Amino acid sequence: ALLERRGRKVASVAACRGFLAAFWPEQAELLASVGPGDYAALVKRKTPRGQPYSVAFHQQALIRAKAVCTLAVKRGWLKASPLADVEPQGRINRGKLHLSEDEAQLWTAAAIKAARGGDETALAALCCYLLGLRVSEACTPAVRDLDAGGTVLRVMGKGDRPRRLRLWSHDPRMEADLAELRELLSQAAQRAKGEGRIAPLLRTSRGKVWRKVRELCRAAEVPEVCPHSLRGLHLTLRVQEGEDPRRVAADAGHSVRVLESSYLEPGALESGRLARVVPIGVTGAPDPVTRLRNPR
Repeated sequence: ALLERRGRKVASVAACRGFLAAFWPEQAELLASVGPGDYAALVKRKTPRGQPYSVAFHQQALIRAKAVCTLAVKRGWLKASPLADVEPQGRINRGKLHLSEDEAQLWTAAAIKAARGGDETALAALCCYLLGLRVSEACTPAVRDLDAGGTVLRVMGKGDRPRRLRLWSHDPRMEADLAELRELLSQAAQRAKGEGRIAPLLRTSRGKVWRKVRELCRAAEVPEVCPHSLRGLHLTLRVQEGEDPRRVAADAGHSVRVLESSYLEPGALESGRLARVVPIGVTGAPDPVTRLRNPR
């Protein structure tokens, strides 16, 4: 209820409810009986599908439960937080499986083929890769958000912070795919214009996009990945090609620190620095001559 009064998004409130419901399945439990045993039980508990909760899930649930206890202390319902000294268990499996560049091209071809057939969910999935969007960002733009003659897409990121993403690139390889994306988005806008400029640009949902990404992976015969993995691959490739990490981070709606720690493959920044000093693709230059300043 507090999150709702603070204006948090419906999805964020629902996610918090889900974490707390898993942490405390008995909602009638008294605050006085809350303790470290609740977290220990969650670690051993299994999901409705019979699988153990992931480390990331039960650690996030612990964070929410600690917040509830801190709130209870502030309201005078508890003298001290019983979860204050509880340490998270396990180690989060950081990083997601990324496709190789060749596999990503196969996946892109399958997505473009489906999108040409009028599959708007495939088009939203394509935006996750070619523009590095979150799934929610790919599903929410309106017709009016396709701006500047179809060369810019406006998206609303976390915290309702709008961003303008260009649908073109100086890199010939990326430009070929982005040209296809511009055409497909323009066609989607034409189909939706009859309902007004504030009508949804793509009629799909986050769940459909997640399923469609895996479906396209199977169609392209590449390893199954998730939309967020495609987003990470997009950001990694841009940095490796020598693009300024600050620009890439701004387009992703993150800081450079978060970009490096949560999205980029190891060594991406180092490769990007090399590409900016010695542009990739420059050939035919003579071998550099190096001499020791002091032979001794």
